[in-house]
Amino acid sequence: MKKVLLVLAVVALLIAPVAAKSNTIGAATTKYAVGVNLGWPTNGVAFQYKMSNSFDLIGDVSLGSANGNWLGWVGGDVGVNFKAADFDWTDGSWFLTVGAVGQVGFILPDSNDNNGGFHLAALAPVRLNYQFPKAPWSFYLMLGPGLDIFPTIGFTMGGALGALYLFN
Repeated sequence: MKKVLLVLAVVALLIAPVAAKSNTIGAATTKYAVGVNLGWPTNGVAFQYKMSNSFDLIGDVSLGSANGNWLGWVGGDVGVNFKAADFDWTDGSWFLTVGAVGQVGFILPDSNDNNGGFHLAALAPVRLNYQFPKAPWSFYLMLGPGLDIFPTIGFTMGGALGALYLFN
C-alpha cells in the first residue's frame, strides 16, 4: 500500500507544475483534464478531452496488482463518455455519463512461474460526476461492467474513484 501511495504522490508532483501554470476559469469552458484514477483492478493517471457538452474522449494509463504482486499489471483504457442525465442538487454540476471503453494490459511475469500475458477487455462504465462551479476540479465515481475478451472470455467488473484537474 505504501508503494501505491508513493506512485500516486509522484504522479501528483508531475501534474502540479502543469496545473499551476495553466490558466483556468472553472469547469464550464475546459476541454482537457488530467487526474488520478483509484480503483479496482487498477490505479493510474486519467485523461479526458471534452469534444462537446455531452461527449468526452477518456483514457487511463494504469498500474495494478496481479498474481500477488503489487506491480503485476501495466495497461490502459481508451474510450468515450456520453452525458446521460444532469442533476440539479447543489450549486455544482452533477451529471451521469455512460460510455464504452477498450482495455489493454499486460500481466507481468513473476517469480511464481507465472509467464505473464496479454489482456483485452471491453467495458461499459457508468460514472456519477461532480464539477465545482468556480473551480477547475471534477470528481467521479465509476462502475464498469464488461467482457473479458482475451485470453479467456468472461464477465468482468471494474470500479473507480477519480479526480480530474480541468485545464482551460
